[in-house]
Amino acid sequence: MKLGSSELHLRMAKFAMELARAYSQFEHNAPFALGRGMWSYRMLGARAYTIAGGTREIQHNIIGERVLGLPKG
Repeated sequence: MKLGSSELHLRMAKFAMELARAYSQFEHNAPFALGRGMWSYRMLGARAYTIAGGTREIQHNIIGERVLGLPKG
């Protein structure tokens, strides 16, 4: 669950940053920024969420060992 949601959150934030282009670079709560500057804030949060609780590779190892019953590598 964590693996899929963190990857989806990161992809959505990247896509929003691409759509907003230069306007996405304003700081959070900037008065004239597109969306009040939330996209750079969300992008940083999405990146942190992929690291918290283990990186993608660690999550794959956990799924392999606990769910699929594979031996530890």
